Amino acid sequence: MVVLRDNLRDKMPRQPTYFEQQGDSFLFTKRLNPKQGRFPLFQDRIKRKMAATNLMEAHQEALKYASALDHLQTVALKDAKGLPVAIKDMRAAAATWLWVVDVDLDTYQALKHSRTRQGNEAREAIEFVRDEVIAELGTHEESQSDPRLVVSYISHFGDYLLGVLNDGLGNNMFSECLETYLKGTNRAHLSKATKAVHDAKRYLELFTETVGDRPVDQIKRRDVDTYIQKRLTNVKTTSVEREINSLRAIWAQSARSLDILTQNPFSHPAIKGLGADAEIRQTPTLDQTRALTKLLISHKDKISSYVQPLVAVLELTGARLSEVWGITKNDWDREANVLYLRPNERRRTLKTKNSVRPFPVTPALATWLDELLRFTPALTTNSASAATLKWLKSQGFDFGNHSLRHGFKQRLSELDAPKNFIEELQGWSSQSMADHYGHVTITERKLELVSRVHAHIGFSESRDNVIPFRAKNRD
Repeated sequence: MVVLRDNLRDKMPRQPTYFEQQGDSFLFTKRLNPKQGRFPLFQDRIKRKMAATNLMEAHQEALKYASALDHLQTVALKDAKGLPVAIKDMRAAAATWLWVVDVDLDTYQALKHSRTRQGNEAREAIEFVRDEVIAELGTHEESQSDPRLVVSYISHFGDYLLGVLNDGLGNNMFSECLETYLKGTNRAHLSKATKAVHDAKRYLELFTETVGDRPVDQIKRRDVDTYIQKRLTNVKTTSVEREINSLRAIWAQSARSLDILTQNPFSHPAIKGLGADAEIRQTPTLDQTRALTKLLISHKDKISSYVQPLVAVLELTGARLSEVWGITKNDWDREANVLYLRPNERRRTLKTKNSVRPFPVTPALATWLDELLRFTPALTTNSASAATLKWLKSQGFDFGNHSLRHGFKQRLSELDAPKNFIEELQGWSSQSMADHYGHVTITERKLELVSRVHAHIGFSESRDNVIPFRAKNRD
């Protein structure tokens, strides 16, 4: 650490604090330069009491207010020069302006139709502020068609401020609708890393970055069409459809909370060539599957990440990537030799309710589960999917991780596995009460079948070295 001499420290520029301490309270104070942007009811010096209770809080709160005031002046200056200002910026500037001029819109909205003394005073106060907006941001010009007529105009920011005084700010920007959507779909409690939350947030950000942020009721069909055309240059049509479906749901929840009755602009999107560019997932042949097995075994002693164990467990179970990514040590019952694919603290949901299932653990699967649980998993399933696909491609395979699921089904079929066994092992059918109460017999048969599959694809397992299933006592 470098220690500065006192004389050098005194010469260094100091960060402004923008606040004064008065006893136990703190007062925000900042002098404004009108050349940086004037707004209605402009004041050369702003003073406001702050909520801070200590110096650290006061410093942070004051910097936040100072930044908001700089933004307000920037918007006002752009507006005065006739430059375009985004709605999102005008909304933020309007919120700061209401704080500067000390207008309590909530109180006004509650009293504006009241015939009481307080209601009359609230209306007079708002009318005074409205007149100041018009005086500061309005202009009067002679009509070009008739010089005897005078036409009055107001700037874009002035028009926005008048609308705010009349209707309030609201929480209606599309970029701010994620929380409303999550609450409306009972997902507010989920982690940000959860796929449903992560995807909704990403699609919302993509849309606002592509076409700009807008109030919910001002998003038009042409905005959606613009988004679709731009996204089609980067991703496939089915991916765009998935994004639009998510955005449609976000808009619907937000419109419901804001009492917006217009048609959902994301409904029935026109996606040219939908599905025509989709790639059919390849099912690995037996030779390809055996080649992958041989490669995994040869890499067994030099594993440095979760990727190879994840690929091995996908190949050995035929499970979905999200199911394997979410496995924790508590899901593996080592005593009974059963892996439970089920919701847990890492993955709160599976694809469907039928996806919850037990899976028999063979010696090969046990080995690779141990390897998988040694490593910290990827942060999201998307990261895990990208990493496994990259590794498979680097090793010369032309299929992805989901193809391993199709490959496992194909191997089961090659061994004449009963249809209901295939469905139960891969989580495609519901587990009946008979499954629960006949768990010992059914799981032993599944274990034998899975062991045969593992031997079939090159893991050299036979019935002689299968770990016997040991069921727990059931009531």
